[in-house]
Amino acid sequence: MIERLAQFRGLALGWVSSVMGSYSAEQVLLDISAGSRTWTSLYSGDLETPMRLLVEGRAGRIGGWETAIERADTPPADVEPGTLAQTVEDAGLPVSFVGTRGRSNREAIVAADRSGRVQRVAPAKRRSPATVAVQAWARSRLLVARLPSGKDGHEALAALLAARRRADLVVAVQQPTAVRRRLLAIGAAGLEGSGSNLRSNSTRTDGLVVATDLAPTTLERLGLEVPDQISGEPIEAAGNRSPDQLSDMRDRLSDVGPRRWTVVLLGLLGGALVAGALGAAVPGGARRRAARCALLAALWLPPVLLATGAIAPTGVGEMLLIAVLTGLLALATDVLLPWPRAIAAVAAIVIGSEIADLALGSVLTAV
Repeated sequence: MIERLAQFRGLALGWVSSVMGSYSAEQVLLDISAGSRTWTSLYSGDLETPMRLLVEGRAGRIGGWETAIERADTPPADVEPGTLAQTVEDAGLPVSFVGTRGRSNREAIVAADRSGRVQRVAPAKRRSPATVAVQAWARSRLLVARLPSGKDGHEALAALLAARRRADLVVAVQQPTAVRRRLLAIGAAGLEGSGSNLRSNSTRTDGLVVATDLAPTTLERLGLEVPDQISGEPIEAAGNRSPDQLSDMRDRLSDVGPRRWTVVLLGLLGGALVAGALGAAVPGGARRRAARCALLAALWLPPVLLATGAIAPTGVGEMLLIAVLTGLLALATDVLLPWPRAIAAVAAIVIGSEIADLALGSVLTAV
């Protein structure tokens, strides 16, 4: 998908982090509409799936919306689905959705206000969405469109980009589907900035934004005040990663995510054992040195993770590297520096390495 989006000139590219916790296509869309999100494990109850757009004349409503709202009240977080469209409607601006006939059109969730109502609905035939989408956009300030896959979707996106005026914003997001994609391809034209990637303060990483960033980006472009309950940050165009580099980034993040805690915890345990064993073998207060080395091994973990992020090893390889590197660095620190200066030295290195990576775009922190 990222390669298909790269065919359009003027699109800044990247990935959007879709969910926190278990994946659900409906939850992705609800989070976009709310501009905020929380861990899915904190919700009580399940969504009614699939959520569908029910057309009522020229308007529509989302089936299962009441359940979604009740469920959104269960976690200890301020998540209000429909905040994006509600804010636009409260300003007196029209909101429209263009869908494909014969489909559930659950993407209309993003265009629904807090009552689950979609102000204007324009169904389109699968093979002719371009004309309908452009016409609906001319009558709206916020348009949400479900574009088909393949050639028809390509032509529809090309038509929308061709119709875009200088001050307009067009954002194309890979459809959340039953296929579990924690990272969705995204492209945008009309953002602030001059880079070829997407970036926001939510991630501080070139090429990576979060689903909740779409709402504040849209509202700011419309000149509207962003409600307090929206936790996302505006997206800008920054960075120069190529589509191939973005694909490598996605592969690394997709690989690391499921294994991260297991690898880190086992690697840290191994590092503490290595450091403790080496420390006990060095003359001069074996027990005390072993305990100090185990503590220092834990302190060395953040910069070691930056190093493993740079070389992107396998899960087992990363675990072994964490164990060996944290153990050896801990012993070297304890031998070379008197206690407790060793702690201060490691802390300075940890802070310095993280600051350096953040200054360079959080390239390693993200992976």
